[in-house]
Amino acid sequence: MNGRFFITGLPRSRTAWLANLFTVQNSQCVHEPSHDFATLDDLGTWWESATPSARLGLSDHGMGWWLEEIIEAYQPRVLLIERPAAQAYAALRAMGMPDQVMEYLRELQRRQNLMRSHADVLCVPFHKLDDARTMERAWFHVLPGIPFDEGRFHYLKRFNIQLTESWLTKCAKANPPIYRECADFLKEKRHA
Repeated sequence: MNGRFFITGLPRSRTAWLANLFTVQNSQCVHEPSHDFATLDDLGTWWESATPSARLGLSDHGMGWWLEEIIEAYQPRVLLIERPAAQAYAALRAMGMPDQVMEYLRELQRRQNLMRSHADVLCVPFHKLDDARTMERAWFHVLPGIPFDEGRFHYLKRFNIQLTESWLTKCAKANPPIYRECADFLKEKRHA
């Protein structure tokens, strides 16, 4: 086991909250480190930076665009949060995202769904994230051998942890090189 794990789903699927939950002794889960990546190779370098005895995970919906490539290259245990695209769309529209974001969500979901049945992927419905037994199963999937802290789970589930800026807004402003494929996809849909 390489200690790597990856949490992904559509935007607004509680990836920031999950990063907090899965950061415990001997495990660090970083929310959206991909803004510093130019290529998928940077992800490998980032994962290699972990101490051998620690688990290092990322909780990043944007990297879900490359879920198949990430699984093939790095063999992480994956937690895929399944949220209906219409719900994610409504949440993003409420934040002022353009109509074309629905095309991005559909494509992102299509790419993620290709890997649903992979042995290292555990799918969890978005509406089950507040269920202790569901999250215990998710915990043991990505952090085998580390006891589930149910008290911590119940404490954290009271919080709504989210960024002040969405990933799409940051992407539009900073346009990290790794997300150019996503940006090109959105531009193409905008002009279609």
